[in-house]
Amino acid sequence: MSALEHPFVHSILAGASDAAQLFGDTELPIARDEDWRFSNTRGLYAMRFLGKSAEADAGITVLAESQKSHALTSNGKMISHVGSGFEVGPLSSLSEASQAMVKDHIGNVAPWDDAFSRLNSWLVSEVICVVVPPKTVLEEPIHLAHWASGNGASGIRTIVVAGRESQFTIVEDFRGEGAYFRNAVTECVIGANAHVTHIRAQQESPKAAHILRTGVRLTEAAHYDSYTVSVGAVWSRHDLMARHEGVGAFCRIDGLVLASGEQTSDTHSTIDNTKEHCESHQLHKSIVGGKGHSIFNGKILVQKGAQKIDAYQLNRSLLLSRTARVDTKPQLEILADDVRCTHGATIGQLDEDQLFYLRSRGFDADAARGMLTYAFAGEILEQIKVPELRARLEAVAHSHIH
Repeated sequence: MSALEHPFVHSILAGASDAAQLFGDTELPIARDEDWRFSNTRGLYAMRFLGKSAEADAGITVLAESQKSHALTSNGKMISHVGSGFEVGPLSSLSEASQAMVKDHIGNVAPWDDAFSRLNSWLVSEVICVVVPPKTVLEEPIHLAHWASGNGASGIRTIVVAGRESQFTIVEDFRGEGAYFRNAVTECVIGANAHVTHIRAQQESPKAAHILRTGVRLTEAAHYDSYTVSVGAVWSRHDLMARHEGVGAFCRIDGLVLASGEQTSDTHSTIDNTKEHCESHQLHKSIVGGKGHSIFNGKILVQKGAQKIDAYQLNRSLLLSRTARVDTKPQLEILADDVRCTHGATIGQLDEDQLFYLRSRGFDADAARGMLTYAFAGEILEQIKVPELRARLEAVAHSHIH
């Protein structure tokens, strides 16, 4: 069955006549596809939506730290945007020089071409562009605040271009209310010697479905720190591809998943080293309770001739119930001979000796479990240097744990 004929997609298209040429005979990915082997696609495809989401007022405000550096959207429609020292907004709002530069990158950084990427193209009416000039240092984080509501589907498409030697933090913040579907694609181009910190907070409605694709291109000596915290949506997936295309590029790809109830949270990442002397660190943590399901598939790829690569990857998962489930698949694919690459995965429960120690110091059982579980999450949360956002995510982590 083609994606166009599938009831899941059909509910989103709502009989639209302009989608047939876009989808062709493309099929939705299923569990028989290797990259979707552990994903609960049946649960996702059983969901139904009421066409494209209608325009609505935003139920989200920008961070206190980002009053002069933000873009606000609701159901995929841009409501407001303001930039201080950089450009942010739809393509048409950019300077001619920035428009020309951005057009060269849109659609060329994110490598996916499947039913979900084509659905994103159909849903998106305007591209959110962030262009930071060379040698610009931004003190305020750039807050991309995305709200969704209702029972429809919406798309977000974002392009971030970091000029050479620029430094800034960008926050993608996904929240909402209702039983909606969000389909988002973000493309980042990191200039030479630029340093970008990219934070994603996926805090969607507990009835929503969320898919995000992030493509990152790093040039010479570019530095990219990525932190993703996924706590919302009944079904969510994040695909991330970071490609080292310049000598001496560095990326850090850290993540935290909190899944409970019947949530499914799926993370797939690839770090592709094409040039020598590149480095990458990845720490992905999952805390899973109830009947929650966390999936991690991380690949480190070293291309032929990409010597002197230093890559580290670790997935650690904590199970809080007997019905919780974790599937993990760290991978190395190395085509060069002078590299240092390591990976590993651990899945466990709370340490009984540590629980006994805390109980012996006067903490009750719930408090002891909460302290140990939060300490496990804190290693990621403490890296988020935006105070209001970190406080909000810490509160969510505490509520999840208790």
